[in-house]
Order: sequence, then C-alpha cells, then structure tokens
Amino acid sequence: MLLYLQICGRTKFVFLLWIFNLTFLICNRVYEGYPFSLFGQNWAYLDNYRGTFRWHICFNFVILRMISFGYDYHWANYSNRFDKEKHIQRCSNCSSGRTCYQLLQERSLENGKFSFTIYLCYLIYAPLYIAGPIVSFNAFASQLDTPQKTHSLQKVVWYGLRWVFSLMLMESMTHFFYYNAFAISGTWKYLSPLDIFIIGYGVSVCI
Repeated sequence: MLLYLQICGRTKFVFLLWIFNLTFLICNRVYEGYPFSLFGQNWAYLDNYRGTFRWHICFNFVILRMISFGYDYHWANYSNRFDKEKHIQRCSNCSSGRTCYQLLQERSLENGKFSFTIYLCYLIYAPLYIAGPIVSFNAFASQLDTPQKTHSLQKVVWYGLRWVFSLMLMESMTHFFYYNAFAISGTWKYLSPLDIFIIGYGVSVCI
C-alpha cells in the first residue's frame, strides 16, 4: 500500500483505489467465487464441497472496508480536512472529558497503525464481516487502544449468555422447522392459504 501510494501520489491514488476494488468485486461475481478448477483439474473435485454459504456475496462489505482503509491511509499521508482543535471546542463530549468517537474516527492515525495485522483484523472482524455495520478503519484502529468503560463485566457476561441462547434458538429452529424446505421444493403450492402464510413468515424470520 505504501509503494502504491508513493507511485500514484495524491491525485491518482483514489481513482486507482476505486478501479482496483470495483474490478475485484466484478470478478468475484463473474467467476462465482473462483472455482478451484481455475487452478487446475487436480483441484476441481473441491468444487463439490463448497457448501451453501457463498463467501463472495458477503465479501461486498469487505470491499467497503478495503476502500475505507485506502482512504484513511491516503489522508494520513497527505491532507486531512478534519480540524481537531475546532472540533474539541464545539464538541460536548470532548469538553466534558468523555470519549468522543467522532474524534477517534476523523483524526489521522500514526503510520504505525496501518500495519498488515491490524488491516487483516479490520477486514475479517467477525461481528462486522457479514452484515456490518460499516466502521471506518480510523474508528476501528482507535478503539483498539480505547477499552470500553460503558458496560460492566456483568452486563458483558449477560450479553454473551443472550448471544449463546439466540444462537442455540436459531440452530433449533433451522433444524426442526422446515420453512425453507417447503419454499424451495414447491410443496407450498398444495397447501392452504393459512399454511402458505405461516411458511412465508417462517422464511422471513429465518432469513
């Protein structure tokens, strides 16, 4: 990335950043996640074990994070329009001494923060990988050095237990309820309107 920035400079970097990521995104769709047969017939048998989860669909959010990293790195090495002093004067959180996430997000980071390890953590951070929300790289890297003090350990443990319960409930519903099977097989055509409504509601909830 540093070499890329030095070669392209201030004007061409943003343009080439978008071209690269959009090309990557289009290739993901065209090749349907790159079958193993592209790398030789010896690997073609692995295409039968790809599973039902298509990684290139949720990879769209990863593309957005790659663009965010590129922009933040570009602004850190060149101009940053964010006026830190003016923001501190106008922000109630900064004046009261509380953590201001807008300041963490908009300020420029040191070049040491733009390491490959942090970049990789930012791309594949599990809670944000599939559905977001999209967090800029500056905000993500800044919060690594700013531990949260809003929630106590008891609240964090309780939230973890709720997450485990929700996961087990989802697994139980997808195992014992056959909404998607009815919808895909076309069996719903022979059912009553009430049954069709229940199946449609179940599919929308499971999605």
